[in-house]
Amino acid sequence: MPSTWLYIGRFQPLHKWHTSIVDKIIQENETCVVLIGISEDEYKNPFDYNTRLHFFTHTYSNCENIFFYPLLDEDSDMAWIEHILSFQEISIAEKINIYGGDLENDSAIQTLQNHLSLFWNKDIHFIEFSRKNIPISGTHIREKISSLGLWSIKDDIPPEVYEYLVWE
Repeated sequence: MPSTWLYIGRFQPLHKWHTSIVDKIIQENETCVVLIGISEDEYKNPFDYNTRLHFFTHTYSNCENIFFYPLLDEDSDMAWIEHILSFQEISIAEKINIYGGDLENDSAIQTLQNHLSLFWNKDIHFIEFSRKNIPISGTHIREKISSLGLWSIKDDIPPEVYEYLVWE
């Protein structure tokens, strides 16, 4: 049975730990859906959706099996999950593998796990992807930009993201 792989994140900004997960997904699977979280907190989320979409589409410009969508914060967990289920690649999938970095502490993963009954007709699997090999985070990168400047993150992000940030 073909799988659809789901990866949910804020990607503030897209960095090499994120791309290591997406690279693994697209190498092993038929369809990958990346949901880019949208929040009103501008301090933790300095890059808007269109900028983050640009990061992805330029980094993965040669991939035909990857889809990107905005994922809005909703008033309830049910509405949030219904929004996820509304994306065609998710709605038609029979098997969904959901990637996360830390399954015990990821709020999106916990919400999905707590409401598995909403996925009544789907075979759902949660897959943890350790940060041990690439120990970076968006918070760390944003702090480096703030204190040292853009040049300090060049090795932490894909070249397409760095080029965009430098020329923006």
